[in-house]
Parts: sequence; structure tokens; C-alpha cells
Amino acid sequence: MEPLLIAATAYVAVLTAELIGDKMVFTAASLSARYRPAVVLAGLIPAQMLKMGVAVLAGDVIRHLPPLMVAAVSVCTFAATAAYLWPKEGAVPPTPAAAQPEPDGRRGVLLAFSAVFLAEWGDVGQLTAAALTARFHLPLLVWCAATAAMVTKSVLAVWLGFGLRRYVPRRTARVAAAVMCMVMAVLSAFNVR
Repeated sequence: MEPLLIAATAYVAVLTAELIGDKMVFTAASLSARYRPAVVLAGLIPAQMLKMGVAVLAGDVIRHLPPLMVAAVSVCTFAATAAYLWPKEGAVPPTPAAAQPEPDGRRGVLLAFSAVFLAEWGDVGQLTAAALTARFHLPLLVWCAATAAMVTKSVLAVWLGFGLRRYVPRRTARVAAAVMCMVMAVLSAFNVR
């Protein structure tokens, strides 16, 4: 099979797998309701590059991690993200989101990185990348295509979340983001995909 066709296959397969039923879309959209898109993407992209690197290198190993361990790490990550996003009393005035100053960017980068890197190991996108690597024996090519698919997913999710900031007050967006992270924690605890 031609390398360009393998790259296209990996991109489409990983993007499709990630867009259908993946909770990280909601995490990225929730974070971008609070932080500037560049801040969120600065955390998401390196996390996704590393996770896809692990998927390509580890191949089949990720699939064999104990499901309870994967679920526990995901639950803790989503719960911690929800706790951080929950508005503190008096910390967020009830004015429209567009009028608010941007929160500290370093925290946003770290939160976005952690939310993606620490949660949902062995998800369908990683397993797809691992399987394609095992099949075609072109890890760098699969990694590039899979990472491009993850970046595409992130940009779409961040665009959605940032667009909502224009219409949703900041306090409401923070509460919604925190609640969404708690829902994802519960779904992770019960291994719902």
C-alpha cells in the first residue's frame, strides 16, 4: 500500500473513531468556554502527540492495561478538572463572557494537557493507531496521521466551545463545564464509551 494512502487511512480512521463517542470532544469544548483557544490548543496538542506516540510505540500493550486502572485514572482526572472549573463564590461576576478578562494562560495549558494526557488511555483512537502501526509497520507515518486527526478534532471542539462563549455567561459556562466533567467521570467509572 502506498504511504500516502496509509497516511490517509490512518487520518480518517482515527478521526472517525475519535469523533464518534469520544468524551474528549466535550472536555476540549468545555475548556475553551473558559480559556482562549490558543491556550487550550497549547495544552491539547502536546498531550495528543504524546498519547499517539505511546499508542504507536506500545501498539497492543495499551489494550491490555487493567480496565480498572484506566477507569480510575480517568475518573480522577475528570473529577479534578470539574473541581477546578467549578466557579468559586465571588470569583466570577455574572457579566457576559465576552466582557471577562482571560484567566491565567499557564493554568489553562496545564489543565488542557492534563485532561487529555491523563484520561482515557487505550481509547479507540489509540487502539486504531496501534493496529495500523502493527499492520503497516510505518510508525512515524501512522503517528503523524493520527496526531493530525487528533489536532483536527481538537480544533473543531475548541471552535465549538469558543463560539459558545459569545452567547453564554462565564459563570454558566464554568458550571456547565464542571458538570460535563463530572458526567464524564461517572461515564468513565462505568466504562461507558
